[in-house]
Amino acid sequence: MNNLVKRILNTIENSGYMSYVVGGYVRDYIMQKGNNYDVDIVTKAPVELLLDMFQEYNPKRFKYGTVKFKIGKYSFDIAQFRKEEYIDNKLVVTISDNINDDVNRRDFTINSIYIDKNDNYVDYFDGVNDCKRKVIKFIGDPVIRMKEDPSRIYRLIYFKLKYNLECDEGQFQLVKDNAKELIDLCSSDEKRKYINKILDLNMYSNLSNVLELLDLYDYFFDNNKSVDFSNKIAFITTSKFKYVNYLRKSDQKKLNYV
Repeated sequence: MNNLVKRILNTIENSGYMSYVVGGYVRDYIMQKGNNYDVDIVTKAPVELLLDMFQEYNPKRFKYGTVKFKIGKYSFDIAQFRKEEYIDNKLVVTISDNINDDVNRRDFTINSIYIDKNDNYVDYFDGVNDCKRKVIKFIGDPVIRMKEDPSRIYRLIYFKLKYNLECDEGQFQLVKDNAKELIDLCSSDEKRKYINKILDLNMYSNLSNVLELLDLYDYFFDNNKSVDFSNKIAFITTSKFKYVNYLRKSDQKKLNYV
C-alpha cells in the first residue's frame, strides 16, 4: 500500500478509530493494475473529528458523514460506516458503527474488500479470490441487487470490460434473464453517467461481445443496422446507437458517423 495512504489511516487510528481502505483502490491493488489515485476510506470516526484532523488539506463535508480532500494526485473520500436499505424502492441511508452494515451495502465482491494499514484484509465475501480469478459476482441475490439499483447493470458491464472479467457461473443466467427488463428502470442521470464511462474505455468490439453475451445488444444498438467496430473506433449513426443523446457533446463529435 502507498505510504501516503498508510499515513492517512494512521492519522485516523491515532485518534482512536479503526479505519480501512475499500473499493477501487483495493481492487486495483490486488489485481496489480497500477496506481489508483481515488482512495475510499471507511471508519467509525465522527465527521467533525475528520474535518479537524485533516484541516490542513481544506477538507469538504458531504452528505452521509463523508469528508473529501486532495493531496497531490490523490483524492481521499473518508466516510463513516453506513447502512443502506431500500424501502418502497427508495434508498434509506443511516450512519452505522458496524462494519458488517457497510460491507453489505456493496455491489460486487471485488468491491467489498477492506484493507487496514498493515495490509490485513477484511473479506467477508471472498472478494480477494474473485479478483485473482477475474470473476465479477454480485453480493447476495443478483436480481434483488439489480432491482434495488438498476445502474448496477451498467456497472457490471463497465467492470467486466475494464478488467476483462468473467461473470460468476452461478449468477450468470439470472443476470441475463433479468437485466433487459430492469436496465430501463435506471435513472437518466445514472444512465448518462455509465454510458459515457463505458464508451470512454474505447473497447467497442469487446462491448459488442459483452452486450451479446448478456442479451443486451439490441438495447443499445438497432439489430437491423450494421455497426463496424474495426480498429477500436465505433462507426455509429444516431439510428444505430440508441443513446447518442446521452453522450457528452464532445464525445458525440469524436464518434465517426457513417
